[in-house]
Amino acid sequence: DLAAGPAVLRADEYANGTVDWYSFDAAGAPALGEPAAPAGAGAIHEVTIPSPARFPGMPSDRLWAFEDAAVYLGDLDAGPTDLARLALVEFSLVYGNDWFVVPIDLPAGSVTRLASVTVQDTFGKVIDVPPGRQASRPGWTMFHLPSFSDSSYLADLFVLPPTVRNGLESVPLEEVALFRDEMANLVWGVERIVQGPSGERVARGQLAARVSLRQQIPGDLDDAKIIYRLMTPVPEHWIPFVTVPATDTAGQTVRAAVDGEHFVVELERRPMVRFLDDGTVQLVHPHGQLLRGDPTVDVADDRLRVGEQEVPRDGIVMTRSYQLARSEDGRTVLWIGRAKHTGQGEGASGLRFDTALPPAGL
Repeated sequence: DLAAGPAVLRADEYANGTVDWYSFDAAGAPALGEPAAPAGAGAIHEVTIPSPARFPGMPSDRLWAFEDAAVYLGDLDAGPTDLARLALVEFSLVYGNDWFVVPIDLPAGSVTRLASVTVQDTFGKVIDVPPGRQASRPGWTMFHLPSFSDSSYLADLFVLPPTVRNGLESVPLEEVALFRDEMANLVWGVERIVQGPSGERVARGQLAARVSLRQQIPGDLDDAKIIYRLMTPVPEHWIPFVTVPATDTAGQTVRAAVDGEHFVVELERRPMVRFLDDGTVQLVHPHGQLLRGDPTVDVADDRLRVGEQEVPRDGIVMTRSYQLARSEDGRTVLWIGRAKHTGQGEGASGLRFDTALPPAGL
């Protein structure tokens, strides 16, 4: 608890392998109870001289000064819709020398509330610096943990998590690629690497020698020019994700906040159907844990759901690997962490329904 009130920090995920302040959301509830040992809190009052902000390729703030020839911001290729890139270039060229940095030493694993910032210029005038936020829509803020419209004491909090500065990471135990297939109108989760029976990493394609659908072709085709096919084959380590309406904890369909008429969609993992030579039907499920919603339940009853916006046009690559580090007291800590990286674009599975092909094309 802070002097102004309680603060509950929540982190649903962190995608870059390291927890940082922007991984958390702050709220005043629910109450987590009293801590086992009260943490020491005290006011920090620092007076320092700010230093100008510097970044690679920054234009020189002096006239007739030579700049780095390898950086030419005027030749940046940006379209009319690249607003973030254009804003960054404008900041670099126009306002880059107007920003200053004021360092503050904080203990790791602490939550700090910034009460005030004042600046005294060379003429002795004292100016109060307000936080950089815009509460009205469209909202904008920096270093803000709660909702952008929240102006309570939670809006001035800053969390410094006790993250690992230097750690060791193994090769991925699992690797899964999620990407879009526009021709099949699906999102595929391709298990590239999984853990085998011995725990060692195995290429999932080596375990998927058979295709996901086999069709019995009669031996005597007579003079048939084409053969109707219900579905083309897909490797069994390609797991499909279909679009379904999003639901809340009560099972109700989530409607869009803009008009309330359209529902929000999610991507749900479904098994791939495979017909064997003996006429039986088998459902293909993932072998690893990255495509599991709850690894403790049976894979046939498990339904992983991800937000539709979580799979962009570039796709994503998820990994699962061992991580080793030392704590503050010198102990060795070993855990399995997950990471998410940008993919390599869309893919094509070749999945087609209701096709007519010549016998040689089967």
